[in-house]
Amino acid sequence: MKKLKLGEAIGKGAFGTVFRALHLDTGQVYAVKQIKTNLMNPIELRDIMSEIDLLKNLYHENIVSYQGSHRRPITSIS
Repeated sequence: MKKLKLGEAIGKGAFGTVFRALHLDTGQVYAVKQIKTNLMNPIELRDIMSEIDLLKNLYHENIVSYQGSHRRPITSIS
């Protein structure tokens, strides 16, 4: 995973929140979408994974490019 520092939220949708992020080594700015998959039912999870697969192969000048993804294990606080 890239060395990213999350900044302010810049958008929110049905599946998650988008944050401005700064790559600490290069200064490159990214948009990072955080998705809480533990709150999704199996159909929603399938749909979001399909969306990610579509973005991996989509290249268009008016659409941001997909740079990668990272999944963290869900932890609970007792």
